[in-house]
Amino acid sequence: MKIDDHPIPKPVVLAWCGALVRLPDAKVRSLASEQGLGAGFRASKMPPDVARARLRSALEGYAELPETIRLALRGASQASALVVPLSDELVMEQSGLLANSLGLAETVAALLLDGRASLRSHALGMLDGWDGSECNEEARRKASTDLMAHLQGLAQALHALKPQDGTGSPSGTDAGLADRAATTPQMTRSPRPQAERQLVLALRDKRREAGALARDLAASRQGSDRWRTELERLRPALELTQQRAGRAEAELAELRGDFEALVQQRVQALLDERLLPWLAPAESLAQAAADPGRGQLLEQAEQLLQEQAAIDRRYGLRRSLQAELDDCRQMLARLAEAQAESLRPLPKLLTLQQEIRLRIQALQQQLGRRADTDLAAGSSLARLQQAMAQANTLEQLSAIRQALGAAEPLGLLDVEERARAYALLADLASRIYAREGICRTAAQDREGLRHLPLHAMQSTLAVGQRATLVVDGHNVLFTLPALFRPFFENGNPGGRARDALEQRLAALARRHPRLDIQLWFDGGTVSERTVSDNLRVRFSGGSGSNRADRQILAFLHHLGTASPELTRAVVTADQDEARAAERSHAMVMAPEELALWLGKMGS
Repeated sequence: MKIDDHPIPKPVVLAWCGALVRLPDAKVRSLASEQGLGAGFRASKMPPDVARARLRSALEGYAELPETIRLALRGASQASALVVPLSDELVMEQSGLLANSLGLAETVAALLLDGRASLRSHALGMLDGWDGSECNEEARRKASTDLMAHLQGLAQALHALKPQDGTGSPSGTDAGLADRAATTPQMTRSPRPQAERQLVLALRDKRREAGALARDLAASRQGSDRWRTELERLRPALELTQQRAGRAEAELAELRGDFEALVQQRVQALLDERLLPWLAPAESLAQAAADPGRGQLLEQAEQLLQEQAAIDRRYGLRRSLQAELDDCRQMLARLAEAQAESLRPLPKLLTLQQEIRLRIQALQQQLGRRADTDLAAGSSLARLQQAMAQANTLEQLSAIRQALGAAEPLGLLDVEERARAYALLADLASRIYAREGICRTAAQDREGLRHLPLHAMQSTLAVGQRATLVVDGHNVLFTLPALFRPFFENGNPGGRARDALEQRLAALARRHPRLDIQLWFDGGTVSERTVSDNLRVRFSGGSGSNRADRQILAFLHHLGTASPELTRAVVTADQDEARAAERSHAMVMAPEELALWLGKMGS
């Protein structure tokens, strides 16, 4: 807590808290309500202890004591009962004896509660250099004796001013006052009238406001002087900078002129280099035209131009070929967009695209350009696309899916082409299934989606049935380099790659609570870890390469025996493992299809 930017020590605040304890309960409730501390209680129902505790906490946080709290504490402070009736000069004169007798903390607390500006400044001055220690008991008694002696003289002087009875002795009231003055140093004075008290309070507020404004003005003047000094200090540097800027502008103008001159010279040289070879023949032709003896040269030139025009009519001009090439490319893009957006694309769309690609290759050859690599109509991917465009049923797509799986060991498609083929196959299967889904039965779904494992699993989960997905972890990590190669360590899938695959499968498991995911890894020690209710990570144990395959096949055989109706699929690119899994009546999902499923989860 601070008063006039002066920190108030803890003992002074404790002295105010002591005066707060002596206040009546009703007064404490009233003060707490006025200060907005009655939250949680109805009016006049706040317990006094709670009100005192909240007021004590508020006292430590006030930057300026509210007037109502100051007056209430002054009325309950024992030291204030002594200080209030005394004049400013007497209090400041006897402040040392008051501090030694009552304690410096109590004295300062009473002076700050008194409200007089002079006493307040004097009290803050008493705090300067105070280490928090108080006088011992002997010093207190001596200071109390001296203080009583001084105040006794004051009481006698006041007694001399009072009217006396006929015996020369003070009246009973005056005698009681004299006795109280002789026995205690505390005295009271008559209260001021209400109007005068209001004026005094207003005067004190104005003085306090004037003091704050004076301090702000002094601080502003100090800041202004400081900035003025800084400006004077920086003025030479500013002038020097302006001079340098002027010299730099002059040098820049000179360089700009030299640059423009060099540019004009270089442009003239380039024009001469480019135009002179063309101007020389034109000049010679003009001379030949002017010379009657060179008429045959012009006739030869006209005949040559006619022959060139005939050749151009037969093979076309480069400008027309380029325009046709641009039109073909635009039409190819429109056809591809129409095929991608349509729910039932016409088979002729893909055939026409292949024909336009062939025409683009021919135009590029005529123009002497290199043909686009992605326009090869005879590639395996193009043939697959053409077959997909002609498929109208899920059974036909299942046959294409089997052909795609059989083509993988032959290396007919690279990694990117294989991923693209699976994406196209999944997109077309979704469209055909959406078109035929209303008319198909559950048995037709099982048969039609038998070789479309991705859609078979999604269809099973969509109708609320359970399914099991067995993932050959290391096979998936090696087969999907685009997803997991950044997590490899020294070219091999380590812990970071396994964690990345586990996190993606965990997201899939959260999306499909009825999907039981079994993630298998090769490992020297048999272990099992449950990630969630429907995701478990297993290490096969044993030795040798592909040692998890035997455990996966055994697990699939167990599922086929225990739950033959359960929809189950294994994710692997190993052909031997895939054929063995199919013999156990499990579906085989390619890692690229799993990547499509995981990619839809992340989108």
